[in-house]
Amino acid sequence: MECYNHARAQAVGVCKVCGKAVCRKCARIYGSYVVCSTACEKKLATDKKNQYFKQKDRDVEKEKNRYEEEKKNAKPVAKPPAPKKKIAKAPATFPVFSLIGIGLLGYGAYLASQGDD
Repeated sequence: MECYNHARAQAVGVCKVCGKAVCRKCARIYGSYVVCSTACEKKLATDKKNQYFKQKDRDVEKEKNRYEEEKKNAKPVAKPPAPKKKIAKAPATFPVFSLIGIGLLGYGAYLASQGDD
């Protein structure tokens, strides 16, 4: 196959955009593609950007639909049971302090009775 621009030159690739055969002198590399001219290079760049943004739009739309579907199929969340009310209890040291208090009162009464003599 010969180059579309140079009849005697052997083609080394085909333009990704228009399909023309190109030789080493005519070939332009754009990313991993071969193109024949600046115009085809610009068209490929524009097409790639458009494909990228179209794909992004599709991905966003898919995610939105998935979210809406999950929202529609979601089961209502049950409220957790109310915590049980705790009854206030006297601290464990209460009986000890009570006994000490009674003992001091008794000792005070004893001392007071001793003073009457």
